Amino acid sequence: MIQFCPITVLRKHNVRVLRKYGVQVFRKHSALSPVVLALAVLIFTSRIGLAQFLTTPSSIHDDVTVQTASGPQTVPVCATVHPNEFYRTIQDAISLGEISDHSKQPLPSVKPRKPHVAGEGFQPLSSNDLFFYEDSTDLLVTNFSGGQLFQLMSHATATLILEQGDNWDFIAFWLNFQPDHQIGAAFYSGVFNETSGLGLGNFNSRPSLGIPGETVQGFVMMWNVNNWTPGTSGSANFTRLVLAQEFEHRWGAFLSPIPGGRAMQGDNGPCGRSGHWNFRVDGQGSGMEIPEWIGSSPAQRLNGTLRFNTDTGGVFSFTDLYLMGYVSPDEMDAGNSELRYMDESASCASTYNGPIHDFTSADIIQGNG
Repeated sequence: MIQFCPITVLRKHNVRVLRKYGVQVFRKHSALSPVVLALAVLIFTSRIGLAQFLTTPSSIHDDVTVQTASGPQTVPVCATVHPNEFYRTIQDAISLGEISDHSKQPLPSVKPRKPHVAGEGFQPLSSNDLFFYEDSTDLLVTNFSGGQLFQLMSHATATLILEQGDNWDFIAFWLNFQPDHQIGAAFYSGVFNETSGLGLGNFNSRPSLGIPGETVQGFVMMWNVNNWTPGTSGSANFTRLVLAQEFEHRWGAFLSPIPGGRAMQGDNGPCGRSGHWNFRVDGQGSGMEIPEWIGSSPAQRLNGTLRFNTDTGGVFSFTDLYLMGYVSPDEMDAGNSELRYMDESASCASTYNGPIHDFTSADIIQGNG
């Protein structure tokens, strides 16, 4: 069962700011999946205010300009940190003396995870359910490094766990102030993985980061809470899709090519970004940028890279849900209305007249285990 805790990092003397918003989010107490969780844990309400993006992206593949303490900054919408890069960042910061190497120190014992009570359904959260953590040195309004940022996130996580127990799989961070700069508009950093078949190796960064317990799998950083439109329609859909993508980065999309050399990840060029679906894939849309292609000879790719899936009606496709472990291979194949690959679309242009290849979970398993 996935548990989620939002942490709000605060400036000095500003601890009560978010409490006056009457924050309403939902926590899923169910053994079902983080699918509902990722959709529902949105701490933004109509009382939080208008989005602070200075430009409105038409898709997650675009850059976006955000207001920071240093002035406007143009960043990619998603700047998810690959586990290999995350590990290198931490080790570089340790070698430079920017942060401590906690792996050389024994981690404190923590209260065990609370037993899960099934059947409780959705429960609205109040601002009292948020965990407030003060940026007491004002680090985030200075020219902080990636290592310093991750250490602050780790310290906040350790504080939460020591206080409340080892209950959280994911820790999501929002700020109630403008940082000096940002790494993307949002990102995910993987802390732990032991799941095969994803294109990821096994790793465990908890000891190096000083994170006690055996539960935390990763961080989501959403930066200034006022950057995101609240609600469930219009531009708020962008908030839902971005947040869903960051959570799915725990599992995807890092797949190796499937038989025939068909790349599943983007090429960091016209066919999308690595760590996200290749634009040659036709999977009816999703928060992980799986495209939707219509027809054949020609096939037309719908504009934009970020859209709700037409098979599930939600932010994830059945193929995404398979990677996340919440549907079986058979359920993935039965749920997808079609799953195709534009074999010879070198530029991933929106109009394609070449051969198209259907593929299934069996191809993904053959290529990735």
